[in-house]
Amino acid sequence: MAINFNTDPYYDDFDPNKNYHRILFKPGRAVQARELTQLQTILQNQISNFADAIFAKNTPVTGGKVTLNLGCNYIKLNTQFEEEDIIASNFLNGLITDVTGSIVARVIATAESTGEGGDPPTLIVSYLSGSQFTDGLTIYSFDGTSALGSTIGTVGGTTCSGSASVASITQGVFYVVNGYNISTEQNEDGTYSRYSIGNF
Repeated sequence: MAINFNTDPYYDDFDPNKNYHRILFKPGRAVQARELTQLQTILQNQISNFADAIFAKNTPVTGGKVTLNLGCNYIKLNTQFEEEDIIASNFLNGLITDVTGSIVARVIATAESTGEGGDPPTLIVSYLSGSQFTDGLTIYSFDGTSALGSTIGTVGGTTCSGSASVASITQGVFYVVNGYNISTEQNEDGTYSRYSIGNF
């Protein structure tokens, strides 16, 4: 949705059809809000004109690689362990195991409990060794020094573990068009020009 900045207190009446590309300032004269706002709009319009010719709108410029992991599993935990609330994010990027140490998994994503009647705390894991965690197991830190939580028992035929997938996007720079402005003067055919407002 376009926002009209040509109103109080901005007064941004920039019009790309006028082909003004600079605003000059005189020493000893106060700088007006309109001048500063238009200066930004001119620069943003120039960037958008260049970017529109090089990049597709709302696409990555650098980075922003999408990775999809279809070989992971979820583990649902009880909401409490030893009378303490379970916070799923405390497990993130850690290694967990069972009491025997034969099952080892890395926690690659988490989801907190959605409250009573909703989903319990959930871990998305990638197994490194052993089989899968089963219902009613206690989960330990990989070094075996502390018990961290317990998997839920079978509830209504749903077990604590199953297949999952995780998608992630690496950090990057994106060309994002976040709106359009409309020029202040009519074209010869009575229409108004629209110009994109894009950012990197």
